[in-house]
Parts: sequence; structure tokens; C-alpha cells
Amino acid sequence: TRRAAGSSRVTATAMGMAAQVMPGHLLDLRLSLVAASAFLGGPLAALVTLAVALPCRALLGGDGMVAGMSTMAAMALAGLACRMLVGPRPAAAWHSLGLGISTAAIAAGGILIIGAQGAIHNIVPLTVLNLVATVLACVVILHSRRFTAEHDLLDAALAQAPDFTYVKDRYGRFAAVNAGVARFHGFAHPKEMIGKTDFDISPPERAQALFDNEQAMLASGLPQVSLEEQLPDDSGAMRWYTTSKVPLRAVNGETIGLAGITRDITEDRQLRQDLME
Repeated sequence: TRRAAGSSRVTATAMGMAAQVMPGHLLDLRLSLVAASAFLGGPLAALVTLAVALPCRALLGGDGMVAGMSTMAAMALAGLACRMLVGPRPAAAWHSLGLGISTAAIAAGGILIIGAQGAIHNIVPLTVLNLVATVLACVVILHSRRFTAEHDLLDAALAQAPDFTYVKDRYGRFAAVNAGVARFHGFAHPKEMIGKTDFDISPPERAQALFDNEQAMLASGLPQVSLEEQLPDDSGAMRWYTTSKVPLRAVNGETIGLAGITRDITEDRQLRQDLME
């Protein structure tokens, strides 16, 4: 459902894309978006998109209204047909080329049916534009979908990690934390910690020590591995923790923050001590 809504939203934001080629005749420039929505979103996206696009086209009126609405419906069918040909496999960028060729042919047929002289004289560039627009629309949606999937995977890994997991920006502000970190510091939800620093959740001396240590790590670019320290938990009992932190770098190599994992090792230390005794 989310994919369908995302695909149809692309078309919904472009409902004003219509150009008048001559009095009473309009050239609809959103046909490629209708096809892309149906191809990438499926039947639900096609229905939602047409439910928005067709009334908008009807309101524009003109002698070519019926032909334009028919062409728009044909575009949705072409998108669904291409989706069926792809099958259960994830749609790839090169699949959009086949859809682009189909939509370009349908757009050319629609122009010939409408018979607008200004459009017929420019049928070749208009057909090419429909092909290019369809391919670009599909590529943009696929890229956005892939980015969203990667983001969801990262969120799931962060949220379900058994240890205290967190990400800070280069200024020490929390950019992401899991539920364990939030609970440890008395927050009901991880989002409540976003934007805060150690100075907001720890005593000043400890917050300053953490900040200085992390800034030195970011400046050197070297990770901090398995640092053991003893800290009080939310009940005041002293427990042992081990912390590892690594700098995070952007594509250009610039240090943009750090990721950290803290693990409660109290039971492990106690077991080692018992074995030694």
C-alpha cells in the first residue's frame, strides 16, 4: 500500500501538466507519470492515480477531452501490462525503457486521434519527450524506493540490536539511538533523544569527558575499541560496560559523526572473577 501511495503521489503532484496546442485541444503531459505509477505501484496505484487524473482532465474540457482521457487510461493499462511481464521480480531501471517505448507509442496514437495540427507537426519530439519522461519518472521512483528500503533496514537493525546502539553527528548531537539507549536515560521513545547531547543527559564532568574523547577520536580518525568503564544504572547500582566507537565518513571522506555500541558486561566480569577465585 505504501508503494502504491508513493507512486500515485508523484502523479498527483503533477496534475496541472497540460498544454494547449490549439483552441479546444489540450496536450496532456502527465501521461508518462500515469504509466509509471501503474507500473511501479500496481493496480491500487493505477486506480488512485486515475481517480485523480481523469477528473482533472475532464475539468479542463476541450474537443480532445474524450481522446485524452482514453489515452490516459491506456497508459495505465500499459503500465500494468509491463508490470505483469516483469512478474514477481523487483523492477529494474532498464525495465523502464520498455515501458517508455510503450507509452511513447500510445502518446503518438493519442495525438493522431485528437488531430490537433500543432501537435501533429511536432509528433516526433513529443513522442520522444514522453519516452524520456517515462524512463526518468521510473528511475527516480526506483531510486527513492531503494533508498527507503535501505533506510528501513538500517532502522530495523538499530531498533532491534540488543546492545546500546547510537549515532552522533560531529558536534556530539544524537542523530539516532535504539530503544535501549532511550530507556537507560529515562526517555519513553528514541525520537525524544534526537538532537540532544551528553550535556543534556549526563553530569557535566562526564559529559565534558565524553565530548573531549569523541572530538579527539574524530580528529584522529581512529576508532575506540572495547573501552571498559563502570557506571550506575537507573536504580543506582554500579555496572560494568564496554564501549566501541568508530568515526563515520561521507562519500568524499569528510568525517561527519560517529557510531557507538555499548554493552553491559557486568555478568561476564562477575563470571571471570568467580573463575579466577
